[in-house]
Amino acid sequence: MQENDLILDRYRVLEHLGSGGFASVYRAFDERIARRVAIKILPLRTASGKGASKTGAQKMSEAALMGLEEARTAAMLSHPAIVSLFDFEIDEQRGVAYLIMEDIDGATVADIPSEYLTDEVIAAILKAAADALTYAHKNGVLHLDIKPDNILISHEGQIKLADFGLAQLSHIGQNNGRGSKHGRAIAGTLGYMPLEQLSGDEVCEATDQWALAAVIYELFSDEYPYFEEVSRKPTASSMLKAQEADEVALLDLNNIVLEGIFTRALARNPDMRFESVKEFYEVLLAELGDRPSATAGKRELKKLIPELTNDEPDDPDEMGGLPSSRRLGRNKADRESRDFAGCLRSVLSITFKVIMGIALAICLLAWIVPDILLLSGNNRWLVVQVAAGVFIIGALLGLLFAANRARRHR
Repeated sequence: MQENDLILDRYRVLEHLGSGGFASVYRAFDERIARRVAIKILPLRTASGKGASKTGAQKMSEAALMGLEEARTAAMLSHPAIVSLFDFEIDEQRGVAYLIMEDIDGATVADIPSEYLTDEVIAAILKAAADALTYAHKNGVLHLDIKPDNILISHEGQIKLADFGLAQLSHIGQNNGRGSKHGRAIAGTLGYMPLEQLSGDEVCEATDQWALAAVIYELFSDEYPYFEEVSRKPTASSMLKAQEADEVALLDLNNIVLEGIFTRALARNPDMRFESVKEFYEVLLAELGDRPSATAGKRELKKLIPELTNDEPDDPDEMGGLPSSRRLGRNKADRESRDFAGCLRSVLSITFKVIMGIALAICLLAWIVPDILLLSGNNRWLVVQVAAGVFIIGALLGLLFAANRARRHR
């Protein structure tokens, strides 16, 4: 597909956005109603599991078309935190599906550098993704491919979950055309697939909960659950063995409450996880500062995304498939560097507070009981003035730092 090519006699191709695991994505202009859209072109499989021929001689089976209808229903969800699907066309002769979607001009969660992932930003991402999944689950739809690349953020700070129904479409025909919202597992992304999905067992709402927890855990720690397996170009079998061997392999988050929440949400047994995505979200959000924190995170993203999109873009071929090498670059050394910086800031903050405390104590003692400090006359007032000056300067610096921090989080 080239620039200016016409799709479905209506959509003029503007640019190729990327190709990944099982889809090609284009930005196009809808000539009928004059708006920009994003189009995913997805090759479909026949009932025998083979792709349709390019000549169009091979048609989609009836069972596969039934599965497509289920996938269409999944993709047509309407919610503020879900990327809108405007149209859904199937070319039976060519064996492809066209998904005409809202064009989100911005970035994905995978594009956000780890140093910008404050608790407020994580809270905003968590809330939007959980709201989208809660709505989908109420409508009987599973996502089954939640990952940072599928969480989009616009220049206005709007966070939306993409690709509902795409996992179903990617393997149409492998299970007689039936969708998998209450059946066996289908396509996902290694690193964000729980045990039941890797092993091909029945999936459920808890499957999406595990994937969302894996994404949020990565935002906190810069590593996936079972990071060692993911970082070594994983296979489904290696990830399966890792999850079968351990209940959950988590880093120390230095917060016993957070560790307990993630241990439950990432449990090997779906029955041991939270009752719903909503319950997981509410428990975790309470630890991040609740809804005011999520609102502050959206404001941060509204400032951040325009800056990120002015940078040199990542390789579009990293879309889909295995987790991107850029994110795997947030390795142990990066984390240790940030940990050192955070430790240094903590030490400086404690030292600063101790000095201010000592200055205030000396000032009060010199003023009230100078004999304790063996002071008298002019020496007494000199000590009072110096100690008071140190305390006042320290207090003013503290207020300036606090104001600067509040402005960054506004």
